[in-house]
Amino acid sequence: MRKGLLLLVRAALTVLLLFLSLALVQTLLVLPAGVSLSRMAFAVILGFSAGILLFTFGARFLGVYVFGHEFTHWLAAKFFLRKTGAIRVSSTSGSVAVERPNLLIILSPYVVPIYTMLWIGLYGVLLLCFSEPRPWFRSSFHAGVGLTYAFHVVRTAHALSRQQQDLKLYGTAFSLSVILCSNLMLLLLAWGAAGGQSGEAWRVLCQRVGVQWQIVLLGFGWAKAAMRLSQS
Repeated sequence: MRKGLLLLVRAALTVLLLFLSLALVQTLLVLPAGVSLSRMAFAVILGFSAGILLFTFGARFLGVYVFGHEFTHWLAAKFFLRKTGAIRVSSTSGSVAVERPNLLIILSPYVVPIYTMLWIGLYGVLLLCFSEPRPWFRSSFHAGVGLTYAFHVVRTAHALSRQQQDLKLYGTAFSLSVILCSNLMLLLLAWGAAGGQSGEAWRVLCQRVGVQWQIVLLGFGWAKAAMRLSQS
């Protein structure tokens, strides 16, 4: 009984997450039209585009990805005060033992762009040494943000294309919907911040959610009408 209820809850959450993901995709497609690209946004996009090409068709840095993947598991486990074992990494695989892993610990490497976070942290440290960085320094940082995020996107997509044990613990469909929605939300937040359009991003997202909900209600209305006609 309990297992059946959990499956039902996960199925409902999967539908809701996919519903929100669709609204996020529409928002990301509409929002750029109203944003004038600053030097910062241009550098991020340039770094991201170069990274997509580089990590898809060129250098793959598998060992680097594996370390980041397991390190993110480890960090998430420590955040939730879980006991962990040593991180084991090879050029193609890795592992870290975690006591009572939850959903966020398991899926964290597929959502958190760890090398982007480390890059931002490094930039913060450098700012302590150079209070007024030159424009080329800032542009290099922004391009690095795009490049490291591209690494996260490409390697995550590659990892998900292979049957990951992480996804099976809470159900593949549910886990993928969490990963998709979380990454899209992170991308929207980043784009809104880069273009100075955070408020507009949320407004458009709420509008898209409302439109989709009206379509769902309309669909239910048509379904009811069709059932009544078939019974008459």
